[in-house]
Amino acid sequence: MGGICKFLGTIYGIVGTVGAFLAAHFGGRTAGIGYGGVRYERNFLLTVAIFLGVELSVAMVSIALHTLGEISENVNSALFYVQGTKKDNKLAEVAKEEQENRTMIQGGWKCPSCGRVNNSYETTCRCGRSKYDRT
Repeated sequence: MGGICKFLGTIYGIVGTVGAFLAAHFGGRTAGIGYGGVRYERNFLLTVAIFLGVELSVAMVSIALHTLGEISENVNSALFYVQGTKKDNKLAEVAKEEQENRTMIQGGWKCPSCGRVNNSYETTCRCGRSKYDRT
C-alpha cells in the first residue's frame, strides 16, 4: 500500500508539472482587439502566477501521497503490531528479536537462568538472578 501511494505521488507530480506548464502557456495570455480581429498577447506576470499556483497545488498533493505511503510502510513494519492472529504474532516475534538485538548491541546481557535480555544498567533479572552471579 505504501509503495503504491509513493508511486502515485511521483506520477501525480510529473503529470501535474506538465499540466502546470500547459495551463500557464494557454492561460497566460490576454486578449485584445487589433487590426484583423482578436489578438492574444503574453502576460508574463499572469503566466508565472498560473504556473506557480498550479505547481504549488500539485506539490502539496504529491507530498501528501508520499507522506501517506511512508506512514503506511511504517505502520505495517515489524515494529508496529497488534497481537491476536498468527500473522500478528509472527510480527510480534520479529519485533521482540529486533529489540533484543538492539539491547545486546547497546551492552545488554542475557540471563543464563530464564533467557531474558536485560538492559546494561539492570543488575538483576526479573527472575532474581544477578548479572554478576556466575553460578
